[in-house]
Amino acid sequence: MTKENHILKSFENYLKSRGKSRATLVGYTCNVGLILKHLNKEPENITLKDIEKWRSYWDEQVKQGETKPNAMCIRCNAFRVFLRYLKANKINNIIDEIDKNENRALLTPPPHKKVKREVLTDDIIERLFLASKNNLCHHSMMKLFFAIPQRKSSIVHLNDEDIDWNGKVEDNGTKYYECKIINPKGEENGEFTVTLFQDTIDSLNEYRRIRPQPAEGCKNARSKGEYTDNWGRKLYHKDSLFLNDLGYRFQPNSVNYIMTKYERQLGLPRGSVFPQLWRHSGATRLDASGMSLKEIALQTGHRNTKTLEEVYIQPKMDTNIRAKINKALTLNNKTPETPKPQEPSKPTQEQEQLKQQQEQITQLQTTIKNLQTQLQEPKTQSMQQQPSDISLYLLKKIEKLEEQVKEQRKPLITPTT
Repeated sequence: MTKENHILKSFENYLKSRGKSRATLVGYTCNVGLILKHLNKEPENITLKDIEKWRSYWDEQVKQGETKPNAMCIRCNAFRVFLRYLKANKINNIIDEIDKNENRALLTPPPHKKVKREVLTDDIIERLFLASKNNLCHHSMMKLFFAIPQRKSSIVHLNDEDIDWNGKVEDNGTKYYECKIINPKGEENGEFTVTLFQDTIDSLNEYRRIRPQPAEGCKNARSKGEYTDNWGRKLYHKDSLFLNDLGYRFQPNSVNYIMTKYERQLGLPRGSVFPQLWRHSGATRLDASGMSLKEIALQTGHRNTKTLEEVYIQPKMDTNIRAKINKALTLNNKTPETPKPQEPSKPTQEQEQLKQQQEQITQLQTTIKNLQTQLQEPKTQSMQQQPSDISLYLLKKIEKLEEQVKEQRKPLITPTT
């Protein structure tokens, strides 16, 4: 084993000790391996200048469109965790320099726009159910995605024993079934129970009757290793709810191929149907039904209702939402009358006096301006030697008018004490 492989293996064990999921282990170790190959240096010899060159290179790739900002986010996060691992093992303390304010931007992910996901409409869902009718495995899987908005990994990891096939009856006579969901380690609630109803159970029972014989053990059909979940539990094929034609448990990525197959069959735009979209659509439909965020979280398994509200629920102006808006914004359930336009009120006596005062001041100011213009007109030589009687008259007139303006500007009404 080379030194680089030894470092990556040790880094993978470091991530496992911190409870990271299997997807995180694979993503971080692969990205760190590519980063070390790009730097072409031993981990203990990495310097701040090396990181600056690496970041400038990839920023240029993002500008040119050669790589996506999302991929750069994963690289930055993986590199930061790797540098913390180097410090924890006393290999390199370069992370201390990066954590300073002037260098913190080196491993800060670039800004990127979040993709606004549309939800599956009723028409598309019905068409998907109809198109998958001839394949009971795919049909029942879509029915389950619709009934419980969960991740694809949670769906394919379901065992037969996770569903209470006998069901329970409520006080009003409605029969329901409980299904145990186990989420990946470190994400949301570890284990919780969701509710299923008769239509979904009927579809699952139809598939169970023709389900192929399971393969032995828990071998992975691709890697030939043991098939385990993110908690490290062995997932035996004989216990699985869904099996492929060879009797193996479905891989999470296999669900993507199933959705893509029917997306093309229906002639829908590329990328318009994928497993996570069922989860977003289910959360949006539950919200439109009037359920609170805490009630929706019981079915989706979210521990943080803020994530549920900001990321998963996509409000749309459908009939249900309009009905809720109409109910919330109506007083006493009566349609509010349209207010009649008010007639302009008549000015009071005080307002009339103020208006007249302003008009008089304007007239006086205009007269003063005209008199000043007459004084500034060019005079003859005889008039310049001796002051004219007309000029003295105009000056006195201007002084008198200015005094009138000052009087007019005094308030007409003195405040009462």
